[in-house]
Amino acid sequence: MNINQLIKGIIIGIAKIIPGLSGAVLMISFNLYDKAIDAITNFFDNPKKNFLFLLNLGIGVVLGIVLFSKIIHYFITNYYLYTTALFLGLIIGGIPVITKRIDKKISNYWLALIAFSLVFSLSFLGTNQDYVLKNTYVDLIVFFIAGFLEAVGTVLPGISSTALLMLMGVYNHYLVILGGALNLGSLLETLRFVLPFLLGMLIGVIGLSILINYLFKSYKDQTFSLILGISVSSVFLLGKNLVPFVTTFKDLLIAGIMLLIGYLVTNKLE
Repeated sequence: MNINQLIKGIIIGIAKIIPGLSGAVLMISFNLYDKAIDAITNFFDNPKKNFLFLLNLGIGVVLGIVLFSKIIHYFITNYYLYTTALFLGLIIGGIPVITKRIDKKISNYWLALIAFSLVFSLSFLGTNQDYVLKNTYVDLIVFFIAGFLEAVGTVLPGISSTALLMLMGVYNHYLVILGGALNLGSLLETLRFVLPFLLGMLIGVIGLSILINYLFKSYKDQTFSLILGISVSSVFLLGKNLVPFVTTFKDLLIAGIMLLIGYLVTNKLE
């Protein structure tokens, strides 16, 4: 088992729980994104190698989500500024990795600017009310769609799956289900939501990975230019969201330290 990949997977899993953070951007920061896309879309070219890579990374992501969902919910609720600053540092630390892959052409910078502007504009979308469980087949359809949206946030950089789940109004249900995943008493109860969610996510991950893999093969330089713009936009959006929470010099100092720690972790795990 690759401990480095496992740790990265756990961090990515934790990030996926936090609203506004994109697991795909963090995968790019950790230099895992294109490797994961290639392993999914070209799985049968080297089944053993790709399976072990995806299994190792997947175990880390699942552990990060399941084991830390309650913990992250607590820290987001009580220490939003410091927690988000840590993950902001993780993203910033990965931006140099992306810039190294881009040919320094003016057209590529324009693509990055377009991507930046698009993601920044999407941030002004509001959130809906919490979805009310109906205990009918409608719940299955809703959680299937939620699983697909989770895949969108997993595969497409800069798009927060938690933000999409909040738009659907199922984010709180998502946290409750994850928090009860280790409780055997409620396992059967949660399976009726987990199974359609996982099915939607599986279909979404495979379909979107095929699309991204095509873009990497045919338009790799342009694709990474778009990813750069999305990553920088994520930094600005997270930073903008944190500003209202900085009310004292102590807040600024601790947030700065957490950001620096996140930046150093990305560089250490690269």
